[in-house]
Amino acid sequence: MSRRIPLHVIDDSTSYYVSERKVYPREVSGQFNRLRVAAVIWLLGMF
Repeated sequence: MSRRIPLHVIDDSTSYYVSERKVYPREVSGQFNRLRVAAVIWLLGMF
């Protein structure tokens, strides 16, 4: 634990915020998804 972590100096001229690619949800299908949707509908109906 006595090792030091090297620090890198950042220029003030660079931006700290980088534009990244957008993240989109993927289409989900299958038996467990249908079961999940049915459970949500049933639980909200009970509520």
